[in-house]
Parts: sequence; C-alpha cells; structure tokens
Amino acid sequence: MALSKGVNSYLTVAEANDYFTNRIDVDSWDAANDAKKEKALITASLQFNNLNWVGTLSDDDQDLAFPRDGSYYDPMAGKQIVLDPLVVPNRILIAVCEQAYYYINNTSLLDASLGPTEITVDGITLKGLRASGQSRTSPIARAYYEPLEVVSRSSNSWFRAN
Repeated sequence: MALSKGVNSYLTVAEANDYFTNRIDVDSWDAANDAKKEKALITASLQFNNLNWVGTLSDDDQDLAFPRDGSYYDPMAGKQIVLDPLVVPNRILIAVCEQAYYYINNTSLLDASLGPTEITVDGITLKGLRASGQSRTSPIARAYYEPLEVVSRSSNSWFRAN
C-alpha cells in the first residue's frame, strides 16, 4: 500500500523532508529514496497506533490514533494543553519523523532474527536475547510523544516500600 496521509501515515514524504531540512545529521534520510522514506513513515505512524494515548479518537472511523479529543500536560509549556480534535499535535508529527529516520538509520531494527536467542556461560543461561540491545524506539521520538502517552498503571514488576 502506498503512503496515504491520514490513513497510514501522519505526514507525506515532502512534509518530512521539510522537517529534516532544519535538522542536523540526517545523511541517511537524505540518501534514502522516496519509497524507503514512505515505508519508514508508514511504519513509524502505525507503530504509534499501539501506544495508549490520552483522550479519545476524534472520529471512531479514523485509521490513525490522532487527532484526538482530550488534554495533556505539556512540560515545556508548563500547563495543560487541550487537543484540537481536527489537528495532529506537532509533537506527534515530529515524533513520527524522528522514528522514521531511526528506522532508516538502523536498518535491521525490526528484524526479529537478530543475534542469538540463548547464551549459556558457566551453567547460567540467558534466553530471549537481542544482539544489539538497541531500543526499537528513537529516544528523540519518545521525548516528543511521551507527554501524550498514558503510562499503564498495571505491571508485573515488584515494588518494595522502605
């Protein structure tokens, strides 16, 4: 499927190119052809559909998680921001660009076959390994979208009060 803004991507390649015009260290983006950029933008956009966002969909029939009705606390503004139900927040647009670039710059990031799945040393076995140990999410993208993400309160981790 080709890139379709609002259906499988938040931005067009031209809009992402405009964003990267003012960003340093984007040689991998500049060198990529439009087809690869489209795939990266689609993958990044669809990846963000799997996160738990503040608010609710603006339209029950929309394909992407944004635009939304609701509000969030913006740490940069230092106040609560009400989402425009007709507009995708700039934080999300930037995050998608950064995540798309991260995919292009880290070509095997989504390859589940990377590296060993098990290592045994002196009788100790570690399973479920990933060779690079690299996050599948760009730290820059995460910094932009994090204020809009609802952090799950349920987890399987232990908490110890001192």
